[in-house]
Amino acid sequence: MAFSKQQLHKFADLIKIDVSDEQLDKMNIDSVVEWIDKLQKIDTTGVEPMLSPCEHKLPLREDVVTEPNMLVYRVAILQYQRLWTAIK
Repeated sequence: MAFSKQQLHKFADLIKIDVSDEQLDKMNIDSVVEWIDKLQKIDTTGVEPMLSPCEHKLPLREDVVTEPNMLVYRVAILQYQRLWTAIK
């Protein structure tokens, strides 16, 4: 399937990119579309879909709290603010 330059400029406008005629000539879009057509013709009957090409599981780390308890800091800030307003 061949696309005209006008169609390609329309596609580029729809996805909000600026493409010059020289860039379109270098891209060779038609060969990409032909390659996708070839991929779509491959018989994948019986092939289970994959979420990822990697079949190994990633190691999980222990869920350990590393930050100090923020409640202690909030209480300290509130006490400081009360003290400061009492001094004024």
